[in-house]
Parts: sequence; C-alpha cells; structure tokens
Amino acid sequence: MNPLDQQAGDHLVWWKAVGLAVAAVYLPFVVMASYTVLFVSCPHCKTVAWQILPIAPGVASGFLFQMHVTHLRTEWSFWITSAVFELLVLGGLSFFIRRGGRWRVAAMITAFVVASLLAVAALAIIRA
Repeated sequence: MNPLDQQAGDHLVWWKAVGLAVAAVYLPFVVMASYTVLFVSCPHCKTVAWQILPIAPGVASGFLFQMHVTHLRTEWSFWITSAVFELLVLGGLSFFIRRGGRWRVAAMITAFVVASLLAVAALAIIRA
C-alpha cells in the first residue's frame, strides 16, 4: 500500500511512472555501453560510450533540431538541446505510463524499441 497514491483506479504514482520511463529509455543505452566496455578494444570508444550516456537518447532529436531550427553550432547548445529533448521524452512517456491500461504497455514497448534503435545507431556513430 502506497500512502502517496491518493487516486483510486489503475493510475501509478509519478515516481513509479518516471522510474519505468527511465528504465524503458535508458536500458538499451546501458546495454550498449556495457557491450562497448566488454567487447570493443578501442579505449576512446569505451570512454565516449559512458560519457554520452546521460543524454544519449536525446542526441538524435537535439541534433536535428539544432541543424534545422537554430543553426547554432556550439557544443554547449547541442548538449543543452539534447538534454531538453530527453527530459521532454521522459516526461511525456511518464505521463502515458501513469495513465495505465493499454497506453502504459504501448508507450513502454514503443519507447524501448525506439531507444534500442537509437542505441545501435549511437554505437555505430561511436565506432565510425
């Protein structure tokens, strides 16, 4: 019994929804970084895989936004844009997970599949 959940029904409390969202989005990237440490011989690739891990899911959308909308080419603006997109993704995913029902399952599966594809793409970019 959770005293923080005041609503009846199938809704999750926010901290559980955020935890599930973080797990669905970041698990493929943690697996990718672990694979890099275990099976890649290049020390630079190992370091970069763990350095970009905190904002890796938002890098693709941050890059596209920066390239087509802002035209800023500084490194700081790129990382900040990527972090903002990542926080927006986690917030939106947490909202759908908290709603419950089919939305919870569909949102988690979709996020996991998209994050897995982005993790494979990130590994390919790191290894290039």
